[in-house]
Amino acid sequence: VPVGAFCVDGSLWVRELSGNNTEICKIENLSLRGEHNVANALAAVVAAVAVGADGEQLTRSLGTFSGLEHRLEYVATVAEVEYYNDSLATMPDATIAALNSFDSPILLIAGGSSKGADFSDLAEAIVSEKVKGIALLKSEEGEHLYNTVRTAGFKGHVMQDCPGMKEAVVVAQGWATPGDVVLLSPACASFGMFNSYEERGTAFKNFVM
Repeated sequence: VPVGAFCVDGSLWVRELSGNNTEICKIENLSLRGEHNVANALAAVVAAVAVGADGEQLTRSLGTFSGLEHRLEYVATVAEVEYYNDSLATMPDATIAALNSFDSPILLIAGGSSKGADFSDLAEAIVSEKVKGIALLKSEEGEHLYNTVRTAGFKGHVMQDCPGMKEAVVVAQGWATPGDVVLLSPACASFGMFNSYEERGTAFKNFVM
């Protein structure tokens, strides 16, 4: 019987070489958010079982693994608003995956230097998802993203040309209400205002704290 991992009724399961099915953990107990990270967890389970890990080890590891810094990284909860740093999202598809990872209303901080990306799919995701406001960092792509989301029919709050990360965080905080998520997920490269995505994400975390 081949080793495999799968999801049933909100839980991750593994089929071991013996043919037994073992529940590893509830999806809600994963420390990483998003459907894409559920798929990553399943792949990790299969690899770990193949080299001899047992169910208890997998449960413990999946519940505590925090993922990469700057990739949907939980920062803090302030006044019942959660803050996430996704500065590593330098393309629209990565930001779409981040938006899809939350059920709560989102205040999105985005914008940066150009990678020649098409923002039309991201704009549609912003309109169709639960985004209630966008704070755009002053940048070469800020106006492009602003025009694209407005053309797509976005009716929420928009602040153009935030001169720095501090101002973007303050704007998002002002729009947020308890239960919301403030998400830095720029969909753009960092250069111009920052030297790297790491510097950008660290600035976000510092101003949140």
